[in-house]
Amino acid sequence: MVPSGPTTPNSGAPGGINWAERRRVAPSTIELWKSNVTALQECGVNSCQMRYALIDGTQSFVFTFNQAVPMGRIGLTFPATYPENYVSEGWTKLIMTLDASVEKEMLVHIRGHYERDNVPLDVDVEFLRTIRGGRGVGKDTVTTTDTRSQDPEHTSLDALIQEKNVDGNRKYCRKDDNLRDMSVEGFVAIITRHLKDVSIRRRAR
Repeated sequence: MVPSGPTTPNSGAPGGINWAERRRVAPSTIELWKSNVTALQECGVNSCQMRYALIDGTQSFVFTFNQAVPMGRIGLTFPATYPENYVSEGWTKLIMTLDASVEKEMLVHIRGHYERDNVPLDVDVEFLRTIRGGRGVGKDTVTTTDTRSQDPEHTSLDALIQEKNVDGNRKYCRKDDNLRDMSVEGFVAIITRHLKDVSIRRRAR
């Protein structure tokens, strides 16, 4: 199914605000899950997968329900998207999938291809937000593979958030950012900065 209205990702930030401003007000993963659970319950289904793709500058967006037929208005929420930014920063392929379930979990899967300074990188990120107490994170993996050598690097969103420059400041995000309260938009921004770093490090190899 192809959505319409507010569920559809947009090329700019809502309300005419810019990318940096949107990142400051974007919902955290727990807020995003709560919003989508409310929408799922209102249309009588237990889960939904939303999939955004940007391939060679062309966007597509679909959502699917697992052997269920939603009733009434489908008011699901998907993170804001910024295709012009993605392309200018080096993404040639970006696929973002959101699996939301009333069973107290939400899986964010980001994969694609990034190329900068003639360094081609395949990217695979999985983040499972659980709403069952404790840390609230069931999975957190970031894998970057240099396609020239098939040499992978493994890290996590949490490690990228905590990484610091030599001056002690956060390398990829703001000093008060943390994994539990970050938005998906924030995750994409952090991953993109990390990929730029990997490209610079690998371009002479």
